[in-house]
Amino acid sequence: RGLRLGSYDAELALVRIHPALDQSAVPDWFVRYVLFHELLHAVHPPVRSTAGRWIRHGKAFREREQAYPELDRALAWEKRHIDALIRSARTGKPLRAARPVPTGVRRLVQRLFFLD
Repeated sequence: RGLRLGSYDAELALVRIHPALDQSAVPDWFVRYVLFHELLHAVHPPVRSTAGRWIRHGKAFREREQAYPELDRALAWEKRHIDALIRSARTGKPLRAARPVPTGVRRLVQRLFFLD
């Protein structure tokens, strides 16, 4: 019942962002957080515990993530909207935004790389 908002592929050094985040109802600051989280996996890759289990969010990862300036805001937005994001991803119907603004993945990339 979840939705993987992003992933990091270490072999390709590639971050993937779920297409459900590429809609005007998703704030660009939330997409930035997802991108930050996934890039942390490049800096702090998974390690095996002594019991043989993979630890994907170890202590160093969590400490670095806690330093993210808008962490609480992003986690609160995710908690409020995750069910709607899941529905949107499954049905293809966009989220309804209280105030649609030009955001989402494409807008974020445009702003990050000065394409507008």
